[in-house]
Amino acid sequence: MTLRLTDVRPQVEMVVMKALSVGLIKGSLDQVDQTLNVPWVQPRVLGTEHIAGMQQRLVKWPENIRGTLLFMEGETPELFA
Repeated sequence: MTLRLTDVRPQVEMVVMKALSVGLIKGSLDQVDQTLNVPWVQPRVLGTEHIAGMQQRLVKWPENIRGTLLFMEGETPELFA
């Protein structure tokens, strides 16, 4: 899975770096292309219902992040100047 980091703020990079450091995921950050490549994720036993729910949340995640960012920029424009 590849995620374009241009859509989110640097806070996500810190979460990704933490996940990499504790071995939850294996992958690489490309700071030039601003992408994250994750070829391996720590296995976890999940039922099909859990996987479907996770898929739905992941599909909505970029929209939720953008909405949060727009809200924060609107409420605190001095922080995002």
